[in-house]
Amino acid sequence: MLPLFLSLIAQAASAPPPPAPPPAPPVVTMVAARAHLIDFVPGEIRCGSRAVSPIASVRPFTVGATLGTDPVAPVDIAFSIDADGRPTGVAQLPRPAGRFAYLDASDLEVVTTLLRFVSGGPIAGCRVTFSPRETAVAEASIERLAPFIALNSPGLALIRRDALARLRMADCGGQRPPRFLLRGYPDLARVRPRRGEPDVSIIAYDIDAQGVPVRLRPLAGTGNVELDASAIDAFAKSRFVPGGARLRCTAPAIRWPAPSDAPSAPPVASFRPKDATCPQTIVWERAPTPSYPTAYRRRAVEGWAIIGFDIAPWGATGNVRVLASAPSVSLGEPARRSVASARAATSTTGARGCVTRVLFRMAADDGAASDGEPPAPF
Repeated sequence: MLPLFLSLIAQAASAPPPPAPPPAPPVVTMVAARAHLIDFVPGEIRCGSRAVSPIASVRPFTVGATLGTDPVAPVDIAFSIDADGRPTGVAQLPRPAGRFAYLDASDLEVVTTLLRFVSGGPIAGCRVTFSPRETAVAEASIERLAPFIALNSPGLALIRRDALARLRMADCGGQRPPRFLLRGYPDLARVRPRRGEPDVSIIAYDIDAQGVPVRLRPLAGTGNVELDASAIDAFAKSRFVPGGARLRCTAPAIRWPAPSDAPSAPPVASFRPKDATCPQTIVWERAPTPSYPTAYRRRAVEGWAIIGFDIAPWGATGNVRVLASAPSVSLGEPARRSVASARAATSTTGARGCVTRVLFRMAADDGAASDGEPPAPF
């Protein structure tokens, strides 16, 4: 019995130690996404190995975004310069690898189309990088927030609740303005528009006990003196329900930009294949109607696209493709979709090698807001 007991003791002494406990799970810190305003700053423009400077440019719109731990990526735009000094073939390049916050950077492409350079020989291989600058909405001043909201800037829908809450903390002393009895609108047709860039005027005013606006003065905006004066004159005629005196209320006025004409388009016939069977004039049952991209419509930038396609005997279009577009590459896609959904007149044989030009053209300018009704008070 004793030998067996000693054997068991020896086995226990030589047994391997128990495995170590598993490591503790990593501690994950959740960072709540916060509403931010993003301003993009253009860097040096380079065409190949040399730097070039524009003779005219416009400022990018402030962009709204919700940011957590993922940073905002810089945006690279490639383009060429034609003999008239206008950018052509403008295209946003893919983002660098990695995790980045989502935001609408489509305005930067349009801003690039509005650059102007000294005319001369065409230049290829140009590039500009837009670097982001971030400001939390909770720290933004009313002078920054009010124009951002009034212009319905890119990304506003993502941060509308936070932006309006921040603005209303200061607007009218944190109170909503009394109900309008009469509202005056500025005569925007008397304000000269700029090319590719809207003007905004944020007017501050007080309201007396009788509901009359008093002490009207410019608070923020783009500094257009004509628009400031027209807005003050119009808002002074407004009337509110009596008994609701307020201090430092604000109201916006916007003069949307004058259209920027599209670059000259080459003849459609130059894109027609030699073996084309398509008639010179296409009879449409449902003509192409392109959707004007918001970023281009907001700045009144016009353009065109040349689309190639075939037609089936029953009138449907097929083999639809972009042959050329200007001033940017991206205008080709909405034009292509419009031709793909169009319908030609029926025929016995159909047609091959058809070509058409799709135009993006602004309506006649009357000074009104490009997105519908004039901006409402905050």
